[in-house]
Amino acid sequence: MKTIRLKRDGVTVRVSVAPSTLIVDAQCGWFAEPMTEYREHGGALAGVDRPEQTPLAKALIAAAVDRAMRRPARSAFDRLCDELHAERQARQCAGKPLRMALAPRRSRAARRIIFFKGV
Repeated sequence: MKTIRLKRDGVTVRVSVAPSTLIVDAQCGWFAEPMTEYREHGGALAGVDRPEQTPLAKALIAAAVDRAMRRPARSAFDRLCDELHAERQARQCAGKPLRMALAPRRSRAARRIIFFKGV
């Protein structure tokens, strides 16, 4: 059985991959009771290197974190919107560190031009 430990939204998450079952435990704090979600995968995740990146694991992790934090369950559409927003943010922020690194070496007027053209 392969076990991975993660941190999502301040919640400790443990993902365990058994030969035919995916088990997700989420615990919000040291003294809270861990919430468990599990699904059968039929051996599809047995040889996967990063099982926490699969869509099934992402859905189970989101459900377990919501239960651990006592939040209402999010719909599949809301989770899809969150994934698309995170992807868009990652793509937009990919070029920003370079612009930020170049800005302090220039004068104040030149910095304004760089940021104006970069946006």
